[in-house]
Amino acid sequence: MLGADFRRYTNAVLNFAEGTFSTQEAIGVKTDTSPPKDDADDIRNALFKAATISMSNLDDFCAQLTHISNYERKELRQLLLKYANIFSRQGARPGRTNIVKHKIDTGEARPIWQPPRRIPPPLLEEVNHLFKELLRDELIKPSKSPWASPIALVKKNDGSLRLCIDCRKLSAVCKRNAFPLPYINDSLDSLHGSQWFSTLDL
Repeated sequence: MLGADFRRYTNAVLNFAEGTFSTQEAIGVKTDTSPPKDDADDIRNALFKAATISMSNLDDFCAQLTHISNYERKELRQLLLKYANIFSRQGARPGRTNIVKHKIDTGEARPIWQPPRRIPPPLLEEVNHLFKELLRDELIKPSKSPWASPIALVKKNDGSLRLCIDCRKLSAVCKRNAFPLPYINDSLDSLHGSQWFSTLDL
């Protein structure tokens, strides 16, 4: 069974009927990551939808959320206002940060150039549309670099295409920095008492 060694090591218990994941450590502390029972899915879906609304229409948007309580509606509004600067608004270009700048150190390696892969004809129109959007939003730009990696097309859960780059050959010649990996138990301990979790697609 996939993950059996991890479950054995952490004494993890998966309850698919209730949608819970818990661990029982030697000290007897149980970590339960199940979501809150009251309107958890409704609030989560509201947050996902709110991430693309215009802040000028925030009050109208919150008024439409009749499936959550007035208290939850008020809390959601305050949350969206507090973090308005980090939401990608509908029709706007994605943001970017200059806090951290990453340098790809390939040492003395010679440039690796790989030819583009063949794109299936049924997907060609959608791929061209993706390229036009990325160019328009200034997320990519034309380049004559001696380095080149082919694109890889991956289907998202909604059926649309995700444009990825196969950088395995580039990664093979990059100098690796030594960073200590966190212990699994430390990561699990940090979940104790938490009910809401988010994932970031970087």
